[in-house]
Amino acid sequence: MKGRWKLYLPHSYRTLNGRPGGKDGVPAPYEQRTLEKAELYDVVSDISERTDLGAANPEVVAELEKLAEDMRQIWVIRSPSVRPTVLVWREKSSEGLGSLTELSQTAVNQKEGCRYIG
Repeated sequence: MKGRWKLYLPHSYRTLNGRPGGKDGVPAPYEQRTLEKAELYDVVSDISERTDLGAANPEVVAELEKLAEDMRQIWVIRSPSVRPTVLVWREKSSEGLGSLTELSQTAVNQKEGCRYIG
């Protein structure tokens, strides 16, 4: 999320599609669905998230997809045994969203607006 925007990334999921969840310990049948492309919603004016605004706001989609990809890199870069650098989240600046940056632990301690992620 960024402000009023919420982005759903492509993924597969199970849904009851509005049906009740089951009865007497017997689960209702789920449907398997796949979200093929990212969907963008304005959660201020469309709290039910019914209207995908991604096509009308490609720059917001691109910005949020980049943020998601940066966050995924935490899991790729992290290593429990070797840590020459750490990742920090730089808070939002005048340029827009914050960003991930590799810094040494000493640099993290000296930077303002940075938070240690691990």
